[in-house]
Amino acid sequence: MNEDKCKRCGKCYHYPFANKIKRCKYLVDLDNGLTECSIYDERLKKVIDITPEGHPVLCLMREKTKFWITGCPYNKAVWLRNKNGKHEVKL
Repeated sequence: MNEDKCKRCGKCYHYPFANKIKRCKYLVDLDNGLTECSIYDERLKKVIDITPEGHPVLCLMREKTKFWITGCPYNKAVWLRNKNGKHEVKL
């Protein structure tokens, strides 16, 4: 793992899949409580799963994902539509 900001919690190795959250098959739990990716150097754009509709699920850089992970240094502001249809920012 060579990304200085990463806390190696493994939360970004979980992804929405068929109305549930699925753990990436390449995530490895270490004895010290941290995690690592078993294919880290070759992970980007690798097919990690196939949806029930037959679409590939690709591994992306954490900075590119749209998911909010509490405490992750890669989080960015996310534009959401509120119940009135107006855009708001979630930090």
